[in-house]
Amino acid sequence: MKGCRNPLKKKDVMADLNGRKLIIHANGSNKIGTGHVMRSIALAQEWISRGGSAVFVGHIEGESLGQRIMNAGATFSLLPENISQTEIVAALLGQVRDAAKGSWIAIDSYDFTPESQLTLKEEFSRVLLVDDYHHQSKYSAALILNQNIGAEEIEYKANRDCTILAGTDYVMLRNEFRENISNAGKPGGLQVLVTLGGADTGNLTRSVLEALESLNRKDISATAVLGPANRNRDDIADFADKTGLPVKILQNVGNMPELISSSGLVISAGGSTCWEICAIEKPMAVIVTAENQQRLTEELHKRGAAINLGNADGISIKHIAEKVTALLDSREKRKSLAHAAHELVDGNGVIRLVDMLCAELILRNAAQDDCARILEWANDPETRKWSYNQNPICMPDHEKWYASRLAEAESIYLIAENGLGDAVGQIRFQKMEGGYEVHVLVAKEFRRGGMGSRLIRKASLHLRERKDCCRIVARAKSENIASVKAFEKAGYRVTAVEEVHGSPSVIMHFSEHK
Repeated sequence: MKGCRNPLKKKDVMADLNGRKLIIHANGSNKIGTGHVMRSIALAQEWISRGGSAVFVGHIEGESLGQRIMNAGATFSLLPENISQTEIVAALLGQVRDAAKGSWIAIDSYDFTPESQLTLKEEFSRVLLVDDYHHQSKYSAALILNQNIGAEEIEYKANRDCTILAGTDYVMLRNEFRENISNAGKPGGLQVLVTLGGADTGNLTRSVLEALESLNRKDISATAVLGPANRNRDDIADFADKTGLPVKILQNVGNMPELISSSGLVISAGGSTCWEICAIEKPMAVIVTAENQQRLTEELHKRGAAINLGNADGISIKHIAEKVTALLDSREKRKSLAHAAHELVDGNGVIRLVDMLCAELILRNAAQDDCARILEWANDPETRKWSYNQNPICMPDHEKWYASRLAEAESIYLIAENGLGDAVGQIRFQKMEGGYEVHVLVAKEFRRGGMGSRLIRKASLHLRERKDCCRIVARAKSENIASVKAFEKAGYRVTAVEEVHGSPSVIMHFSEHK
């Protein structure tokens, strides 16, 4: 299953989240760094700006990282470092119990196993999974986000009705970077910014500063930004006191956009900071400090948006010095790198992502308290016009019919809700010999923007997930052009034209591949 870039063709009016909760599972520590938490803050900021609330649930070390979360308007619930996956799932579901309808869980953790994903999804449908390097054998979620270059080409093994959001259209940037895109491309002289992650456990920052020192150039200076989990400050400060290279040492800064903007070259780890550098249009040289950074770094290099300095565990001071010298000596090369980087990121990725969360279709089993709502949909004049029996339906008859449908063990009756929890339609798969016949209704207020075809396809894929290789048949009056087109757009193919209850009708079968 491949992803697509920005599947919503038309930007919806921003929905009011009205207190709906975003529950984010992300961890941050000296051992694993802070990247997952920092980029999830971008998602929390956008969610909160639309009237929602956000809570981080994870192992979060350090007062400064917790403060970053609170500064974004979110709260956090701390988990122990060695907590089991079962306990993590329980903690997340515990947050859901008092959450408003239409709330979401977002998982930004490489350690969240396929088994945990499936368990969570079976208990709670609205799950966003953030992935970077396709390392799991199977994925289970309503939405999977991979914001990296080339993610559109990845074949995800996921539940069939999962939506894949892929590529740099969805790069999540925190507010301070989105607000500074207007300053993109501002000249920065030969000020070199060194930023190597939230933890930098190998003290790579010092190695880079030693490489800059070895150049013995009078035209450069350096600023080293240490993340909140970096424990090497004393060693780096000692180096700065003794070197002839002008060096500033900063830690846990709140003005990173300004620091990037005022630099002429950035030497960065291959994580989320790269996207921030792209947005502000600066040339960068990138060091791979973790396995999950390999592909991003290679792709940035391939696109001419960065120089790949190689892996941290095999890099030498001499190699860094040689590559940096080539960049410092070529203004045109630096300009070319910055321009190519800026082409990748427009700053609106997190807006698109929250739009998708709000618009995503979520399926649930029909329940007894849906009875009156379905009758209202069924008695809508437009619905009756295209029905084989056009007479209005009375409540007693509907209640009897509805109870019998819910009691059918082999048939599948689903309600579709949007990402905000609003019911948008129903779809029923009636068991028949050799397969299922599909019946669909869309609420009047949602009959626009291709909702019918989206609902039909989502539910048909959902059925295939539950009943592999089953045959799915649809019928519609031949003159009901809108309905026929909706089914065709959803992947159904016309296989026959015949009379049904006295009306010429189109018979269609579902083909998973459109």
